[in-house]
Amino acid sequence: MLQDWIALGPLGFAIVVVALSIVLAGPFGRFKGLPKELGPASAVGPVNFDFSKSFASTITALGALLTTVLAAKGTVTVAKPHLTASTYAALSIFFGILVVVGPFAYRALSKTSDVTNHNGDEDIQYQGYAWGFLLSVTLTVWAVYGQLVTVFFFLMDIQSSALFQAAVFFCSSPRRLSSPTTFAQRSRPC
Repeated sequence: MLQDWIALGPLGFAIVVVALSIVLAGPFGRFKGLPKELGPASAVGPVNFDFSKSFASTITALGALLTTVLAAKGTVTVAKPHLTASTYAALSIFFGILVVVGPFAYRALSKTSDVTNHNGDEDIQYQGYAWGFLLSVTLTVWAVYGQLVTVFFFLMDIQSSALFQAAVFFCSSPRRLSSPTTFAQRSRPC
């Protein structure tokens, strides 16, 4: 069914993106000073996941919020929608949660390590592994592309509804609606 493809198709896409990143980072990603024996069990330092600076979490959260609210309001009025309103809401909530779970998965798979900071003081940091970071990235990419696909099908369904067409007309032409005489003057041929 379509909801299975919307949920699992972006997962396959995310796996391909992460795999290609690994393959391309092999010959091209060698930086000066990095050991050559980097692998999935290699330690990765602390990662700063900041939701306020991430376009991925912003896109997914906004898409999840708008799709869930609009689906609950009954904006899908076409005869044969791609998915039901409850399925749109469920997929949006799933992808919205998944974008948050990704960074938390990395943190949950990390361990605390005693390190010396640049001032020479002892500090405790959460340090994870490369495979945990790749899992976190895969979950985040899955959430973003899954939400984009969900929003795409949702917009296709509401595009043909009368409510959407009226909203587009009124929002796209505020000057035309200012007064009938203004509209008549501007629409006269030269």
